[in-house]
Amino acid sequence: MAEPAFPFDPDRLFADHAALVEHLSDGSERLQMPGGVEVTRRDGDISAIDVSGKGAVGCMSLLLAELGAALRLCDLHPGPELFEMQKRLAQVITFSAKNAYPPISENDLRALLSRQLAARPADFCAAFTPENDLDLERIKADFLRDLTPSSLNAALQTPRLPVINPCF
Repeated sequence: MAEPAFPFDPDRLFADHAALVEHLSDGSERLQMPGGVEVTRRDGDISAIDVSGKGAVGCMSLLLAELGAALRLCDLHPGPELFEMQKRLAQVITFSAKNAYPPISENDLRALLSRQLAARPADFCAAFTPENDLDLERIKADFLRDLTPSSLNAALQTPRLPVINPCF
């Protein structure tokens, strides 16, 4: 089941947007949200996918939080990349909190991400090795190349439910 990167109330979402809900022949309900997110409900299962073409913001928040944790915990010399990652994560958190359904506070979203990251395994840093294709130096370089401030601003330009799928 695809879920956003934060709790949301699908019953309230479907009730508040009842005029937009499509009842499909297989018994599922589909809701095309403004901004390009499709939410489907069937037998209590919810799936949500960003079809905007701008990227799933929930995925961005999880990746930025995870990579920030890797830089803080596993990199002896995180350098300016850690600050840049934290700055971009703050932008994504602001967007996500405001566009959650119902909206939540930025502090609540930060706490949720912290709890999710706290559940990582004890050997978390051992995974970040060139042998595992998770070399932190390469990840830092890729991050700075791929998630530029202008590309992030473009991704966050359209308000929409910040869901996880599709995730890179």
